[in-house]
Amino acid sequence: MRFAFHGEVSDTLAPFAEKLSAALSARGYERTDDLATANLVCNFVDRGNVRPYRRENKTTFCAAIYAGEAPPADFQEAISDYYPVLVRALSNVSVRVVPGVEARFGTMEQGNYAIPDTGDDAFYAMVAERLAPLAESHLVIDNIWNPDLEPELWDGDDVTAALTRAGERLDALDLLPAPFPIQDYLDKRDLEHVMRLYSIGGLSYGNLSARKDDLRFWMSASGVDKSNLREIGRDMLLVTDYDAAKQAMVMSVPPGIEPRRD
Repeated sequence: MRFAFHGEVSDTLAPFAEKLSAALSARGYERTDDLATANLVCNFVDRGNVRPYRRENKTTFCAAIYAGEAPPADFQEAISDYYPVLVRALSNVSVRVVPGVEARFGTMEQGNYAIPDTGDDAFYAMVAERLAPLAESHLVIDNIWNPDLEPELWDGDDVTAALTRAGERLDALDLLPAPFPIQDYLDKRDLEHVMRLYSIGGLSYGNLSARKDDLRFWMSASGVDKSNLREIGRDMLLVTDYDAAKQAMVMSVPPGIEPRRD
């Protein structure tokens, strides 16, 4: 695994950057100056003037790291602070560092959590450990559509009915994520870059899924209203395999259905 630093490291974050680099190296990662070959890019940004890292490879994960003056007063204040940074930096996760106090991670799903800064190597090892799943995972967004779904599943089954009920229940509890208006945060160039890189028209997070059998599982499609999962092959897809050579998930859908990406 390789990692790289991007952006200008401020004097405030210089000690953090140095020790984070050491912690990642201690995990067996190799630091590189070739960002195109890095699995993880740590993009150091200024909260008041966020500059994105425009990745060339969609499988590269980015962490936007910036300095904060004090911990947020509450959960909502944390979201209001980090989310614009996360989106403008075109990153997968943000790390808001208050030296000597905490490093607070923020996610696209509007979740955030803090790691207390204990001032020792254990703190930096924990930050590196939290970044590791990003660096070590393999993003798959391409799909292969096979119109070979068994006729008895064209209208769904007990599992898809359970997913429909789950979506309705989550909606009733106001727990479904809403599409994020990235067009309000990104300029035209960055918006076009994100849409081209990921083949998307907007950002909406989370999936509902449930196992069909030992080899297959049902999953909600991308961009659908998860409170109204109805149509098989469009709202819900049967994942049957993974094509390693093409780096794509294999889906079974009914004939004549124009599917959505999962």
